[in-house]
Amino acid sequence: MDDQQSEYKICPFCGEKIKGQAIKCRYCQSNLQMSKIDNSMLTATWVVLTIFFPIVGFVGGLIGLLEKREGAGMLFAFSICIAFIGIVSLASIL
Repeated sequence: MDDQQSEYKICPFCGEKIKGQAIKCRYCQSNLQMSKIDNSMLTATWVVLTIFFPIVGFVGGLIGLLEKREGAGMLFAFSICIAFIGIVSLASIL
């Protein structure tokens, strides 16, 4: 009975019971071989998007505000919003 149960696993995307050697979920059609690679790449991408780009926008907007350039306040506010959204999204996938 243990051998028969170990032949199955749970799909990480939809939670359905599928065969252990499955490479694609028959219920949600998710590719099970790429899930670990995609998740680590997604996390790395989110880290870059939530840290690097908002910092660049924040610094650019702050410099623009100090120099009283038109549109700098919008860039500053936009970068703060993007950073907040990114941090919340990153926290939900980690």
